[in-house]
Amino acid sequence: MLRMPEHSRALAAATGESFLDLCEDYELAWAGVEHWSHKASAGHEIREYFVLIEALELEVVALISKR
Repeated sequence: MLRMPEHSRALAAATGESFLDLCEDYELAWAGVEHWSHKASAGHEIREYFVLIEALELEVVALISKR
């Protein structure tokens, strides 16, 4: 989670199926951004992926804050 350096220590120690699922979803969302960034008229799709990425980041922070 490169966009969250302030949580790097907690992220490095995080484990569990929920965390790993979030990481996978996060990676897939960034792959979606990469895919759509090559399309000239994909502004809407890219914005949707960034909304998803922000939501996933909030979930990760909530999950690691519970530990």
